[in-house]
Amino acid sequence: MEKIRRKIEKHWQALIILLISLILGLIISLFFLAPSFRGKEINQGTDLIEELMNEDEEDILSEESEASTDKEEQIAESLKEIIVDIKGQVKVPGVYHMEEGSRIIDVIEKAGGLLDESETTAVNFAQLLSDQMVIYVPKIGEDIPVESTISQEIAEGGEQEQSKININEADKEALMTLNGIGDSKAENILAYREENGLFKSIEDIKNVSGIGEATFNNLKDSIVVGY
Repeated sequence: MEKIRRKIEKHWQALIILLISLILGLIISLFFLAPSFRGKEINQGTDLIEELMNEDEEDILSEESEASTDKEEQIAESLKEIIVDIKGQVKVPGVYHMEEGSRIIDVIEKAGGLLDESETTAVNFAQLLSDQMVIYVPKIGEDIPVESTISQEIAEGGEQEQSKININEADKEALMTLNGIGDSKAENILAYREENGLFKSIEDIKNVSGIGEATFNNLKDSIVVGY
């Protein structure tokens, strides 16, 4: 041990220089290697940002596509066609295809307009048209018995009641015949009925996802609830 101690005392300066050289070498090595590591980290961060941006762009495009499909479906539903029959004092009586939401005045214009002898006070020009509707424009002085008119309205009312859709029993195809109900809304009605049971009133259909006040107003005269 004494011999080793003497050697250390003799060469201590050389040992210190060697130690300092090793430390400096390590520092220099780290200095040159650090940029390489930083470059790799930057590249990895850039790749991650690009990947996230691509995912966001795909999500946006998917949402825009779904919104476009829903809008096209709504437009198609809003342009649903109905067929009406107009008779009496019009220039061209007959059966006409009309857009839903049209009024009696619209089909009269399509039929060429009224004849000079038409009794205009007997017709409600602002009345909305309905599918399979028959419009009769009488002649001035023509006698139309009130009893017959009332009986016809009662009969038509009974037929309309029978033709209404029972939303507690209707399948998807039957639901899609309703004004404003497309594929997705019909699916929502069936899902709601499956989860919550039968509808207690026609107003309950407003609880279905996608069916608001406007849609309900368009279909309320065409639906019933039955058990």
